[in-house]
Amino acid sequence: MTYQQLLFSFEGRITRQIFWAAWGVGVALSFLIVFVHPLFGILSLALIWPQIAIGCKRFHDFGKTGWLQLIGLIPIVGGLVVLVWAGITPSDPGDNAYGPPFAGLKSE
Repeated sequence: MTYQQLLFSFEGRITRQIFWAAWGVGVALSFLIVFVHPLFGILSLALIWPQIAIGCKRFHDFGKTGWLQLIGLIPIVGGLVVLVWAGITPSDPGDNAYGPPFAGLKSE
């Protein structure tokens, strides 16, 4: 999987470690953008697509559809439920309906 596939594709699977690293970087960048200048907060909207794509691949890794991320829209608890679910659930061993296990990142 390339970095472009990781950030922009909704297909494939990633491990918990990749999920936490990518999620952390996305959140840190969002806060940094907003902290630098609140008007730049609109730029943080550009980070939504990669965060959804990463979450989708993580849900695929334990055999669930990426659409379950919509639970995160439930006020107060939804986002926490999705974060804990994606961050703690172990990967399916071997292939599942969404493809083979994550085999690592490669540059182009």
